[in-house]
Amino acid sequence: MINRVRVLPKALAHAEAGAVRQKIVGALRWRVRRLKVKTFKLKLRLTDKITGAKAGNITFWRANPAYDWSAVDARIQLLNETYPNAIAHFTEVSVATARNSEVLINLARSELTKETMRACLMNETLDEQSSVRQRMMRSQMTCAGFVIAATLLLPDKLSAEFAQKATEFCPAFSAHFRRMMDSGGTVISKRPKHDARRFMPHSKFRADRKHRLILAQSLKDVPTLSLLFSGAENVTVFILDDLYGRAEFSDKMEHAGSARVTVEHSRSRITRFSPDYHRVHEDTRVVAQTLTAALEQAGGAELTIRDPQGTELALADNLFFPCLQFAALEHLVNSDEFDHIVVAFGGQKTAKPGANKQFARLLSGIKKLATDPRVEMVCLSPDSQTLETLDVVLKILTSPPAPAPVVINPAKKQELAPAVAGLSGRNSTLAKGFASWPDTQHPRMMLATTQVAAYNRSSAAYSDSISAIANLRIAFLGGNLLSFTESLDAENGSEMVTAMPQRIHASLNPLHKWLVEFLGEQLKNIAPDYVSHVISGRVSDIARNGILAYLAHANLCHVWFARLEEANQLPEAVVLTPFRSPRVTAFAAVARHYNVPSVAIEPHGLNAAYCRYCKVTADYYGVVSRFFVQAAVDGFGMSADRCPVIGSPRLKGPEKYDMAAKTFAARAHLIDEFESDLVQDVPLISYFTQPTDWNQISEVWRIVLEATADLNCQLVLKTHPEETASRVAAYLSIAEELGVLDRVRMVETDAVSLIEASDLVLSGYSATVVEAALYRRPVFCVTNGDIEYPLNQHEIVGGKLLRSTPDLRNEIEAFLKDASPYHRAAETFLENEPQLTQGFEEHLSTLLKNIMSMPREESLRPSKERPQSLFIDGPHTAYKV
Repeated sequence: MINRVRVLPKALAHAEAGAVRQKIVGALRWRVRRLKVKTFKLKLRLTDKITGAKAGNITFWRANPAYDWSAVDARIQLLNETYPNAIAHFTEVSVATARNSEVLINLARSELTKETMRACLMNETLDEQSSVRQRMMRSQMTCAGFVIAATLLLPDKLSAEFAQKATEFCPAFSAHFRRMMDSGGTVISKRPKHDARRFMPHSKFRADRKHRLILAQSLKDVPTLSLLFSGAENVTVFILDDLYGRAEFSDKMEHAGSARVTVEHSRSRITRFSPDYHRVHEDTRVVAQTLTAALEQAGGAELTIRDPQGTELALADNLFFPCLQFAALEHLVNSDEFDHIVVAFGGQKTAKPGANKQFARLLSGIKKLATDPRVEMVCLSPDSQTLETLDVVLKILTSPPAPAPVVINPAKKQELAPAVAGLSGRNSTLAKGFASWPDTQHPRMMLATTQVAAYNRSSAAYSDSISAIANLRIAFLGGNLLSFTESLDAENGSEMVTAMPQRIHASLNPLHKWLVEFLGEQLKNIAPDYVSHVISGRVSDIARNGILAYLAHANLCHVWFARLEEANQLPEAVVLTPFRSPRVTAFAAVARHYNVPSVAIEPHGLNAAYCRYCKVTADYYGVVSRFFVQAAVDGFGMSADRCPVIGSPRLKGPEKYDMAAKTFAARAHLIDEFESDLVQDVPLISYFTQPTDWNQISEVWRIVLEATADLNCQLVLKTHPEETASRVAAYLSIAEELGVLDRVRMVETDAVSLIEASDLVLSGYSATVVEAALYRRPVFCVTNGDIEYPLNQHEIVGGKLLRSTPDLRNEIEAFLKDASPYHRAAETFLENEPQLTQGFEEHLSTLLKNIMSMPREESLRPSKERPQSLFIDGPHTAYKV
C-alpha cells in the first residue's frame, strides 16, 4: 500500500486523462449504479413478499411510468429468479403504463415478454378510452415505440392497421419520430414504406433466422446487445473493440431464448499466420514506409530524430489493427453463412455520437454493403442527440467512400518550424523534471520497459537481478504504472522508476495540426484503397497516436540522454524488454547515438514467423534457450555471437524434483479443491489448446479424443485464456458428437497445477509445451495431417510431433506401457538447457558484467551488422493455424 501511495502521483501524471477517468471516476459511477440496483431490488423483494409479485408490479410502475430499460430489466430479472409466473402480468402492466419507447421496443424483443406483448397489441383497440392511445397522443417517441413493437410482433396487415390508426389521431409525424422509427430497424437496401412504419416492415427481426451476424463498435456502446439474439438459431457477434473475443453473454441470455452465440474477433477469421493477416501486415508496412519517407522529405530528418525505422514501426503498429478489423469485417459481411446482418449502434448514455459516426464510416468502405438485403441498422437505447446522428450515419453507410480532396488555405496552414520548436521546448521542460541518478559504487544501468500484463513479472524479476549488480533506473514507457509497480520490490520500486508521459500535451497541438494536414494531403498517394479508407476515417487519431506520440517520445529520450551526458551520468548499458514495443525499441537507437551498449532480452520464445514482431537493433539479444539463437539469426537480423542464452523469469523449473510425489500432491489438490472426479491411480493426460483457426484445432481435438478412446486414462481439457465460452462449448460439443463426453474433464486451475497433476501433456504449438518440459513431463505435439506450425515446440524440447490418430494412439500406448524413455528425454532437455533450472539471474548478470568490462567499441554492434529496417523480411510463410 505504501508503495502504491508513493507511485500514485507519477501514475496520475503519466496516465492518459481518459484512463484516470476510467479507473477512478468510472469505478465510482459503477459502484453508485450497483448500489442503486441493490437498493431497488431489496425494496421490491420486500414488497413482493408482503403483498405478492403482482402487487409489486403495480407498485413498480406507479412509482415512475417513465422508467428506463435498466430499471425495467432489473425487475424482469428479479421476477425471472423468484416469481417467473408473474412476468406476463408485469408485461401487461408495462404495456398499460410505460412511456419510454426503449422499454416498449425491448419488451417486444425479449423472449421473456414478447408473447404477452404480442397478445396485448392484438387486443389493443386504440379507442378513445385506451391508455395506449392517450400516451401515443402525448408523445411521438412513445408512439414510435408502440408502432415499432407492433410491426415486430404482428402480421403485416395488423401492424399496418395499427400504424394507420396512430396516424389518424396523432399530429403530423416529426423528424424525431421518423428517426426513432428508423432506429428500430432500417434495412439499408430498401426504401421506406409509405406509412408510419417506415423501414420496419422490411425488418429481418420479424421472422426467425438461421444465422444472424451482429456488428458493434464496443460492448460498452450496446450493453443490451443480447436483446438482438431472439429469433435466431445461431448468432455471431463481432465487436470491433473486443480484440480477443472476450465478450461474455452467458449471464444475459434470458432475453435471447435458445440462440447459440459465438463471439468472434479480428483474428478469429483472419488468423495470425494466414495469407490475409500477412497481406494486411505488408500493406500497412508499405504505407508506413511511404508516409515516413514523405514525412522526412517535408520536415527533414530532425523531425524523425534521424530514426525513420522506429517511426515506420510505430506508424505501422498503429495502422495494423484498424486495417485488420476492416479486413475481418469484410470477411464476415461477404460470407454467405449469414441470413441477417445487424449493424448495432449505441445511445448517448453509452456511446458518443462521434463513435457511431466513426463506426459507420469504417463500414461504408465495404463494397455492396448498401445494396445487401441482409443488412439492417438498429440503434439501441436511442436518445434525442443520438437520433439526430442517425440520418448522418445512414448517409455514411449508403454513400460510397470518396475522401474529399484536402484544400488548405495557405494563410491558415500550420507552419512546421514553430510546431517543432514547441516539441523541443516541451521535452526540455519535461527532462528537467526527471530525477538525477544518485551516486553509488555500482555502475549506472537503465531498464527500459512498458506495462504488458503477460510480462510485468518478468520485467520486475529483471529489475531485481540488475539492481543487485548495478545502480538501476527504470524508464517506464507506457501502460498502467500502478499495475506495473505492484510487481516491483516494495522498498525501492517506486524510487527507481522514471515514468515518461504517454499523453500528448496541449502544447503539441500545433504539431498535431501540421500532421493532420500532412496526412490529409497524402491520402491521394496511399494504396491499397482499404488502408486509405481506414486512415481517412481516423486521420486525427493516426496523426496523434500513430506519429506524434512516437516522435514526442523519441525526441524526449534524446533530450533526456543529452542531459545525462552533460551531467556525466550516462548509463553503462541499457536493457530493453519487451523489445517489440515501439517505445522500447526507440531506446536502442537513442543508446546507439550516445554510444551506450543496449541489450534486448526476451522472456518468451519467438521466431520470425510472427511477422508483426521486429528485428533486433540492440547490440545484444538475450534468448530463452539454444533453439532461439538460430531463430534470432534467421529472422531477427542478429549474429549468433551476440545472442547469449540467459533463460527467462517465466520459464524456470525445479532443480531437484520428486515427480511421483509432486504428481500425487497436485492431483490430490485438484480433487479436493475443485471437487473433481479425477482419480489418483489412473494415468492423467491433459490437452492444452490454442486460440487459433477452429477448422484446424477442432480436427486436432478429434484426433486426441479418438486416440485416447478406450484407453485406461483420464483426459483433461485445458482451454486457452483467450478462448471464449462459445469456443469451450464447441470443444465439448465435438466430444458429445463422438459419444465420449463422459470421458472429458475440465478443471478451472492454472497451467502449472494441471501440468504437475498430469502424466502426459498434449498440445499443438502452445508455449505450455516448454513449461511442461520444465516439470519433466513428457509432451506430445499434435497436428492434423501435413499442417505445419509456425513454431516447432517439439523441436525445442526434443519431443515428438504426431500427425494422425493411429500415430498418436500408438505413442500413447507405448508411453502407458513404459514411460521411462519419455522421462529420460525430458531430463536430457533440461541437462542441455541448465538456465531453465538454475534461473536466468546469473546468466544475465554475467552478460551485463562482460559488456561493461569490454572496450566500448567492442561492446557496440558494428553499423554494418545492424538491420536497415525493423520489419521482418518477407515473404512470410502462411500457416493454417
